Amino acid sequence: QKPTELNYNVTLPANIPCGVHTLRVLTATGVTQPSIVVVDRLPVVAHSNQNKSRESAQSVPAECVVEGHVDNLSRLYFRFPGKAEQSFSIEVQARRLGSALDPTVRLFDANDKEIAWSDDEPGLQGDCYLKTTLPMDGEYTIELSDIRYQGSANHRFRLRLGNFALLTTTDPMVVHEKSETTFSLAGLGLSGPYATQLAPEAITAAQDQ
Repeated sequence: QKPTELNYNVTLPANIPCGVHTLRVLTATGVTQPSIVVVDRLPVVAHSNQNKSRESAQSVPAECVVEGHVDNLSRLYFRFPGKAEQSFSIEVQARRLGSALDPTVRLFDANDKEIAWSDDEPGLQGDCYLKTTLPMDGEYTIELSDIRYQGSANHRFRLRLGNFALLTTTDPMVVHEKSETTFSLAGLGLSGPYATQLAPEAITAAQDQ
């Protein structure tokens, strides 16, 4: 182990919410730069890195997270089973995690017809997501690439698949810790205008975690 490196294990509290969190280490000489920690309810699948053509698409479950990276001048393909009228979400986490990848994603049906695509969705810092209703039973294919077709070990991604809401932002984005606040949520897959209240003690507890 190098003097400038630290290996550690973290046990997360049971009530920590899913999402992107940051972790810092406090030392006698100062505080480290933040490390990004992602908490997710979806099972993780490792990227095979052997799926750079439609014919060699990696088979994955319909609900999972695929973690890996994109090589230079590459497109990655993933195949999953779908059902007619199934609500399906795809989200790529990359720029929000400090990755060099500028992702774009396309979804094809069993007949190789493109049915949805996404690039640079608002509020995602260059990341992308989409939500659609699958038109038929069969095998669906996802194409993931860098919009500039660049790639390296630093072009990392988390490809999230499943039936989940896609939150873009909250209103307000900043609240006072001593005031009960009503939040409005915006995004895809939310059942109409959605608002929730957060009590002062809950806001304070979230800040302490």
